[in-house]
Parts: sequence; structure tokens; C-alpha cells
Amino acid sequence: EVTIGTGGTATSVEVTFATAFVNAPICVAQSDTDIVPFKCVTTTLKVTISATLAFTAGSILHVITRGWE
Repeated sequence: EVTIGTGGTATSVEVTFATAFVNAPICVAQSDTDIVPFKCVTTTLKVTISATLAFTAGSILHVITRGWE
């Protein structure tokens, strides 16, 4: 779960994994407060969630990643 803070007009957020995956996992993201299309892109080290509009401060994103090791 990622909560968007205040200040600025971010349209993307990155979450870094504590341990790198061998292969990039799949990703699904959903917001509690914004009805905005999201795009999830993963690498072996992080997931980047981008929106077509700026995130609203206080928005909560639920992020699910699943890797195959």
C-alpha cells in the first residue's frame, strides 16, 4: 500500500524492492480515491506506477506484485 503525500503534482511513484527478483514480476495497482488509468512497469529492482493525471494528495494505491523465482 502506497499513500501519496502532499506537495507537487506527481504523476508517477516508484517502489523499490528490498531484495531484487531474478525476473521482473507482474504488477497490478488500484486506487481507493482516484478514478484514473494506471500503468504498472516492473523491473527486477522496482515497480513504477504512472497515472494519466496527477495523483491527489492522500490517495492510497494498493500494489500487488508477483514474481516467479
